[in-house]
Amino acid sequence: MIMAAYDSYKDSGVKWLGIVPSHWEILPGKAVFSENKVKNDNNTEKFVLSLSYGHIIPKKDLTEGLVPENYSAYQIVEPGYIIIRCTDLQNDKVSLRTGYVKNHGIISGAYLGLKTKSSFLSQYMHLLLHVWDITKELYRYGSGLRQSLSWNDIKYLNMPIPPREEQEAIVAYLDNVTAKIDEAIEAQQKMIDALNERKQIIITRAVTKGLNPDAPLRDSGIDWLGQIPTHWDCCKLKFFIRIKSGEQVSNNNLSDNGKYVVYGGGEPIGYYNNYNVEPNTIIVGRVGARCGCITLTNSTSWATDNALIISHNNIETDYLVFVLTAINLNKLAATNAQPLITGSKVKNSYISVPPKIEQIEISNYIKCETTKIDEVISICYDAINLLQERKQIIINEVVTGKKRVI
Repeated sequence: MIMAAYDSYKDSGVKWLGIVPSHWEILPGKAVFSENKVKNDNNTEKFVLSLSYGHIIPKKDLTEGLVPENYSAYQIVEPGYIIIRCTDLQNDKVSLRTGYVKNHGIISGAYLGLKTKSSFLSQYMHLLLHVWDITKELYRYGSGLRQSLSWNDIKYLNMPIPPREEQEAIVAYLDNVTAKIDEAIEAQQKMIDALNERKQIIITRAVTKGLNPDAPLRDSGIDWLGQIPTHWDCCKLKFFIRIKSGEQVSNNNLSDNGKYVVYGGGEPIGYYNNYNVEPNTIIVGRVGARCGCITLTNSTSWATDNALIISHNNIETDYLVFVLTAINLNKLAATNAQPLITGSKVKNSYISVPPKIEQIEISNYIKCETTKIDEVISICYDAINLLQERKQIIINEVVTGKKRVI
C-alpha cells in the first residue's frame, strides 16, 4: 500500500482538522461512543490494568504507587475499549493520555472509558483520539480547577469518519507501517543498551583495576570489587561523604520561569525560586523510576525529597561519580512497595580508593572513552526521535484524511 491525495476535499469546520475528504462525515463523539459505566462494585475482578506511555498494560506490581483498599471503585473494561486520562491537563502536557484496551480487566475509575458503537471500528477511533492527543489539541478542552476532561467534552467533539471499509484499510495500513518503524526503533534501543553496558564495563574496570595492566593485585574481600591494585585502599564510602535528603517542593511551585533547576534524581523536572544544593554536588535518585540515577550539579539548584544530596571530601569529585556509577546503586534499593535507596546503605558501601593522582588519571581516561560512546548514543537517540516523529506524521496524515491509503 502507498499514500496519495484524495480526489476532493471539504472544510471540516474544525480548526485543528482543516480539510477532510469530501465523502467523510463529521460526527459528534456521542454518535460514535458511549461512556463505560460498569464498575467493579463487588470487587470481584482482580486483573488490574494501567495506562503507561499510551499503552494499556497489566499492572505487574500491585503494591507500587497509591494502592486502594479494594478495587470496587475501578471500572471493568473489555478489549476494544478506549481509555483517556482526563485530569490535571495543565500540569502534564508530555504524557500520552489515550490507550486501547486489549484485555478484559479493571482500570482506575478516574479514567474515562469509551465504548465504540458497532457501526465504527474501535481501532480507527482510538487512532483518531491518539492524533487528538499527540497534536496537543486535547489540551484546549477540559474545565475546572484541575482542568479535567469529561464525557461532556467527548460527546460534542467533532470527529472525521470515513466509510467502514476505509476505516479498516487505514488500520491495516498503519498496523503494517508502524510495526516496521517500531522494529527500527527497537533496534536503535538495543544499540543504546549495548553501548551503555559497554560504558559500565569501562567504568567498573577502571575504578577497580586502574589503568596499569601490570600492576600487582590483591583480594579486596568485597564481591563487587574483586582484586584491586595492592597500593589502593578499600574502605566504606562514609569516610568520604555526607548524605542528606532533598526537600519536598509542590508541583504548584514549579514553573518555567524559576531561577533554579529542580532535580528529583535524574533529569531536571522543572524550575524553582529557591535552592538547597551548591554547584559540584552529587544528587542520587533514591525512589521510584529514578532510583539510582546520578547527577553532578554544575550550578546552584534544588533537590527534592526523592533525591539524596551527597557532599564529599578527600576524594576527587569525578572519581566519586564514577565509583558510584560502578556500584550500580539501584542494586541497593529495598524491594518494598517501590525501589528505595537509603543514605545508610550508600554510606556503608565499600569502594576502592587509589592515590589522588591516579583518581584524576582514571577520571580523565573514563571521560575520554565514554565521550566517544555517548556521541554514538546521541546519534541513536536522534534516530529514534526521527522515527517517532515520522510515525506520528504518518498516523496524523492518514487518520485525518490528508493522505489516502491505496
